[in-house]
Amino acid sequence: MKKLLSFVTLASLLLFVACQDDETKSKETPSNIPGMGNAGGELQAESYEFNEDLTFDEIVGIGATELAESLKSTTSDDVVITGSAYGSGDQVVVTLTITNNNTEDCRSAWLRAGTVFASSLTGVQNAILLAPVNVCIPPSATKSFVLHLYCLNLGMDNPDGNDSYEMLGVTTSEPVLKLINALAFKKVNFEHYEAYPEVEGGLTYTGVRSKLQDMIWKITNGGGLVQTDYDFIATIPDLPDGVLPEYIYDLEYTNLPDCWCIDECNVVTNSGALSNVVFFVACSQTPYAEYEGQYYNPDGFPFVVSSGFSDPNYDGEYEDILDFSRAIKFEAPNEEEYGSTPPQLGEDGSIDVGIFEFITSCQDEQIYVRTKNKDEIISLIDVTQVGEAVLMTNGFMVEFLSVVDNGDNSYTYKFRIISDSCGGN
Repeated sequence: MKKLLSFVTLASLLLFVACQDDETKSKETPSNIPGMGNAGGELQAESYEFNEDLTFDEIVGIGATELAESLKSTTSDDVVITGSAYGSGDQVVVTLTITNNNTEDCRSAWLRAGTVFASSLTGVQNAILLAPVNVCIPPSATKSFVLHLYCLNLGMDNPDGNDSYEMLGVTTSEPVLKLINALAFKKVNFEHYEAYPEVEGGLTYTGVRSKLQDMIWKITNGGGLVQTDYDFIATIPDLPDGVLPEYIYDLEYTNLPDCWCIDECNVVTNSGALSNVVFFVACSQTPYAEYEGQYYNPDGFPFVVSSGFSDPNYDGEYEDILDFSRAIKFEAPNEEEYGSTPPQLGEDGSIDVGIFEFITSCQDEQIYVRTKNKDEIISLIDVTQVGEAVLMTNGFMVEFLSVVDNGDNSYTYKFRIISDSCGGN
């Protein structure tokens, strides 16, 4: 069921700080907030609960250089960190791994706006999430993903793989909560701009991200926000109705949907099983699959693999760009090929996940992907950033998981495709 949005007032947001004593609050002025900037002390936060079916592994930091260099691996043991990307910010990047222990139903992990993360190491930046994140996890599944956050300590070190973080809850700092309130239901996160790329006035995700980091530092290390900051926030587009639950900004409202797979439901205009997926690469040689003939991905969905094929009937928008001789196609087999009618990815309308691997003779920066159910949809995905994802309007989410240098002038790419599901809303 599609939810209607309601804008949350500052008074409502300040329910978060109800238990904070008056003396502490009186000291909470810009540049004087515990755990932020150079103020010293520990971050103050109001904790909240997740669905009881979810368990969390350790939250580990990733250095920006680490992310970039991982794509230049030279040994087969050097595997790029897997996962999809959520949140916003480029100063603090961490990996989260969450397991859904429910064997029948998907579960949503709701990370609230204003959630602060405390570094385990002295001198390393603490971090904050400025907008809510919903990670939808299929039944009996574990999902690892990259979470982008904003830095709360200008001048301190970025995290790396030696640093871990504790997720404390929502900040109780009034100056920071005022910023979060102004951003309520705005397009802030990476996934918002992936799902809804249309913006006005020349705004981009990277531009918004840079402005918001500067605003955080004005609060934590400077004199606070000024009117021009709020004027800029007003220009950030709102999210469409129904993308977030109505009470997502109210910590006292704990009855959030158990399974809210909004990416696979409200954004798309079509649905159905995955007939085939085609990856178009720019390498000089024809790519090939890990396995010849019939291919079974780890989730059990069978596909027949062909590479370097022709498609004389294609006359779509990208006709002058796509080279079918350098493409690899994973196609759901028919009864004659399989011996019976096999289940297809997304056939019953539930959340199905498929993993697709293929090998190329070089590393691409961008790959065109075509998914087909009732419709054929083509989109471009950036494969220089682990966790990049595109949401196809025919109901499939395509995520770039990893690339491995095989050490023999070949590279193995891995993608995840998630079928659409509307049963959870």
